[in-house]
Amino acid sequence: MQSNLDKATTDLNSNPSQWSLFYSTGSTLTLNSLGQPAITFPTNSRDSVNMLTTAWTGSSVGRTLYLTIQMNASPSTVFNLAQGPEPTCNTPPSVRPYMQANGWESGPRDDTSMRWWSRQGFVPLVTVGTFSIAVPLTPDRWGGVSGQLANSSDLALRWFEWIVQAVPPSRIGLVFGGGCSYGHGLYVSGGTATLTVTEFEAR
Repeated sequence: MQSNLDKATTDLNSNPSQWSLFYSTGSTLTLNSLGQPAITFPTNSRDSVNMLTTAWTGSSVGRTLYLTIQMNASPSTVFNLAQGPEPTCNTPPSVRPYMQANGWESGPRDDTSMRWWSRQGFVPLVTVGTFSIAVPLTPDRWGGVSGQLANSSDLALRWFEWIVQAVPPSRIGLVFGGGCSYGHGLYVSGGTATLTVTEFEAR
């Protein structure tokens, strides 16, 4: 049984005011009555939703991250990659879990181990409805900037475990992208779309 202390440190919706959009323009972030973050996607190709993250207080390596989203969109809505079409890669516009060490922008020149994306665990944004995934917080399920697994080297593994455990202050959340990239943002055309995160919990 999970203790109250464990729940307080792993249920991210317990501190909803920490949710923030980064590297995103023309989009709206609101919190519903349950404190769940909801994003309205921009409809201008010059704007995009890229990162939604929250403060992370740490979890033990080996737990699993559970994500559930509610996707609402008008029937004619099309999701587009902010960086434009990439015919050499066929990953559809998607949302996937992401984690980082705070300050990666001003960290070491080689920051390839300070950010990690869920590799196989992601939700393609191709239809409306409720979608859930479970992603183990283990290094074989997470990839870095260059596509390397978190267990590909001692340095990568050390950074991954530090971030999961929040040894340096860390953030965790979602990124939006597709094609050849995990991120770099999405916008919509032909209609409107809103995504609500109804579950985001490590247990």
